[in-house]
Amino acid sequence: MSTIDQLIAPKYFPDGVLTDAAQQRLADDLGADSLRYLPVEALSRAIDLPRSSLCQACVTGQYPTKCGQTLYQIALDNRGGDSDSKRTYEQLAAAMAGSV
Repeated sequence: MSTIDQLIAPKYFPDGVLTDAAQQRLADDLGADSLRYLPVEALSRAIDLPRSSLCQACVTGQYPTKCGQTLYQIALDNRGGDSDSKRTYEQLAAAMAGSV
């Protein structure tokens, strides 16, 4: 997805906390009986690799590089705004071009 606003989960878990009630609201809105997200730790267990060897930034928001952190911050800053017409990396490129 180009922006955080285009994802469904942040609308139900704005603080990143996966409560049972929030998961049930999402399931109800989707017309499902139930919905459960796997814990982040389950990702590494599912492929039998240690968590420390995997980038899980798309799930946790903890990006391992400065550029990734910058892009994620731009995406967070744009939540709920009118910047939906440009992708986050396009906004970064425009900002970098303006600072040269």
